[in-house]
Amino acid sequence: VSPSSTEFTLNIIKQRNTTIIYDILNNTEGNLQINITVIDALNHSIIEDSGIKVTGDINKNTTSSVLIDNTLTPGDYTINVHYNETEEYKSSDVRIEFTVEIDYDKKISELKETITNLTEKINETNSQIYDLTSQLYESKNKINNLINQLSQANNLINELNNKNKNLQDTINDLTQQLIVAEKKINDLNDTINELLNKIPLNTTITINPIKSSVGNIVNLSANIIDVNNAPVTGGKAIFKVNGITLKDENNNVIYAMVNNGMASISYKVQSVWYKDTSYLQAVYSGNENYTSTRTTASDVLDITKGIATITFDKTDITAKSGQTVTLTGTRITGGKVVFKLNGKTLKGENGEVLYAQVIDGKAELDYIITTKYSAKTYTLTAVYGGNNYERTETNGTLTLENKEVNINVDSITTNNNKTSIKATITYETGLLIVTSTKIAIKINGKTVLSGVNSTNGKIDLSFITTLRPGMYELLIISGENGIYKTGKVTTVLKI
Repeated sequence: VSPSSTEFTLNIIKQRNTTIIYDILNNTEGNLQINITVIDALNHSIIEDSGIKVTGDINKNTTSSVLIDNTLTPGDYTINVHYNETEEYKSSDVRIEFTVEIDYDKKISELKETITNLTEKINETNSQIYDLTSQLYESKNKINNLINQLSQANNLINELNNKNKNLQDTINDLTQQLIVAEKKINDLNDTINELLNKIPLNTTITINPIKSSVGNIVNLSANIIDVNNAPVTGGKAIFKVNGITLKDENNNVIYAMVNNGMASISYKVQSVWYKDTSYLQAVYSGNENYTSTRTTASDVLDITKGIATITFDKTDITAKSGQTVTLTGTRITGGKVVFKLNGKTLKGENGEVLYAQVIDGKAELDYIITTKYSAKTYTLTAVYGGNNYERTETNGTLTLENKEVNINVDSITTNNNKTSIKATITYETGLLIVTSTKIAIKINGKTVLSGVNSTNGKIDLSFITTLRPGMYELLIISGENGIYKTGKVTTVLKI
């Protein structure tokens, strides 16, 4: 019996040597062209679509073809061309030194264009000179017209002088009429003196009670009568609270005109009125018929705390952890406001309660969202309190979103079947994330490592591989947490 046998074919691939050749097609400024070709060193055949890397004064990854550059200025330059190794061919390098020269044809063309532009400007200037000359002749004609007008004006002056003589005669007649009017004025003055000597009647002023709360508009009123208990008409009155005269928003005193025994004004109740010692004064100025009078009343003001209303400028706020949000409450007066998230008062780094002072009806607080708040929707509450207003609050929402992340691979190395990866995880501002995330590694879609953690945005891990030499797709995944979204990056693992 003959022994058994097995046939097989053994393919042995031997990498071939390569050579890089080049030809400088054009070396003028703005149009440098170098034809770079990678050939088989043995049979000098061209290696199609060969990948090359150009470094030096030009940096570019491309394939063998015509290298074009329009940025280099005149001068001497050097580039290095490297052909990347493949399974069939070995890598090779070449150093190319060349000189970029001035494109004289282009320069001449640019000078011609400049000359053309200057010629056009000269023609335009000559046209302007012609126009100015025409305007000069026109101005001379206008001057002659003005001279004629001046002569006519002199004639008019002579005519007016004659009219002035006639007016003087009229003035003399009016003077006689004025003498008659002065006599009538003297008679009226005698009548006025008689009226001034008339004795004015004494008056009494009484303030009406006020019951209201801080912030409301009230009607301040007083009754004025004379000694005969008759209502007074004429003159004006002012009001004072705690000795301060009431004025409008332009700091002008507010006067109440007296009619049929009544003087009144409308005014907003101030917070300083809310105290037991507050008092109200009314002052009547009097006139030619009535004497002035005043009164002070400490029991006519019944003022209670105001009812405030607070609203959010924006009831639905969207932000991310680490961002600064401006919380704004409006339509309030004085006092201060605190803000709460899900019922918990916002505090500073040292645990102090954060207050927003109310200025011109608005309370604002700039607050940095800390990492203790995870991504979700919170109830935002603004609580207002003041010595002269009742406590009030309003609600809105604050929605925190996950941040986008990027994985930046620093290095991937494999040594003795052990692959090590170093990378960083940054968020939208480019800074490292501040919490740990779960990391997973996939090679060609198959998970080879999971459950490990990044530390404050840094990935430093290793794992054992049994892969054959070659190129593999490597996927790094950073898992989602309460602050950051899932991050992924795909790169190449070379064994």
